[in-house]
Amino acid sequence: MREMIAHPRPEVVGLGQDDLTPENTEDPGRFVEAYELAREHGFLLTAHVGETDHATPDAVRVAIEELGCDRLDHGYRIVDDPEIVALARDRGIGFAATPLSTTICSGWTIDTDHRIRRMIDAGLAVNVSTDDAMFFRTDIGREYTEGLRLMGVTADEAKQIALNGIDAAFCDDAQKARLRADFRAAFRALDAALEP
Repeated sequence: MREMIAHPRPEVVGLGQDDLTPENTEDPGRFVEAYELAREHGFLLTAHVGETDHATPDAVRVAIEELGCDRLDHGYRIVDDPEIVALARDRGIGFAATPLSTTICSGWTIDTDHRIRRMIDAGLAVNVSTDDAMFFRTDIGREYTEGLRLMGVTADEAKQIALNGIDAAFCDDAQKARLRADFRAAFRALDAALEP
């Protein structure tokens, strides 16, 4: 973090971490000092938490309350604690979810009871990403057409999920407004093309 502060680059706007301990558990609290320093210098914050079978909902809480994250990667374990779900929903925390990687990393079946589906149903600001697209042999289209479809996500829900990604993006409000306008225009064109 100190190097990022000492040598600023306009394209570096945030700090994130992919935290697994040697025991394959999560301990985001060990990064509090770095995250406080990043926040003090205007960086936006994210963290990988709540992803694996070894994760706990408390790791998600630590990332929100102690690290001060603006958005989170994964966070699937949040659905095990309604109080942390409410905390994230109330704070508008975005979650970058990666449906297809959960079949490999956690062995989960993608269905209507999947943790990501439960996050959506709980009103969390879920968006979809690919995680490591080359490793998982996926792309954003496949995440929507296979992953979300198998969860029973509707077309309107998929549109909102895409817009949630814009809301969680680390770009300025003007860029977000342009992206929202572009996405909404694409939605209208797609809807018109699919009308019987």
